Amino acid sequence: MNRLAKVGFQSSVVQSFGSAVEHFHTFLQWTNNKAGPANVMKERRKSPTGFAILERLTKNGKEMAKKTARVVIPRNPDELIDLGEGIIEKHNEDPATSPIAGLDMAEFEQLVLDAKKKNAEAKKLRKDAETATEDRDSLLGHRKDQNSNTLGTVLNYVSRSRDILLGNFRGTEQHLGDYGFVVNKSSGTTPSEPENPTP
Repeated sequence: MNRLAKVGFQSSVVQSFGSAVEHFHTFLQWTNNKAGPANVMKERRKSPTGFAILERLTKNGKEMAKKTARVVIPRNPDELIDLGEGIIEKHNEDPATSPIAGLDMAEFEQLVLDAKKKNAEAKKLRKDAETATEDRDSLLGHRKDQNSNTLGTVLNYVSRSRDILLGNFRGTEQHLGDYGFVVNKSSGTTPSEPENPTP
């Protein structure tokens, strides 16, 4: 599996168990270990970012005020994995009385473990890619502090080769094409500067 495929797989694993987390909005109420006061009625409303819990405060049957608490499910992989682990840890304190005992907790836990492993792999691949890119640019002579005069770089050797060949094939510069150069013929031809590198 190539690097991009591994990163894509990590992302799909995180998303798959992330959808399961959305069903755990009852977890917030469970962690309080107590039901709300008799004069508080709670209504859960799903939103794109989580669940909003609307509390209606009543007195003698009359509504006095409203208070909203929003339960957000993070999209960041690290935060979502941490949340998944927290839910599982709380559930495991007393599985018999856990409100989410009806869920397939074994699958949920395995998804979290797999996502955590792939997340670590993705981070390492990104770090390795960054290091490889820096090394490549240094060898080519594409770092910001380098130019065609920087010795010990591909760009320096290519530039020097071009200049020597231009002197050797003065008036017949098209022969530089035999070496792989792109030769653009025009009046008053001067050696062209290297194009800006593409990352």
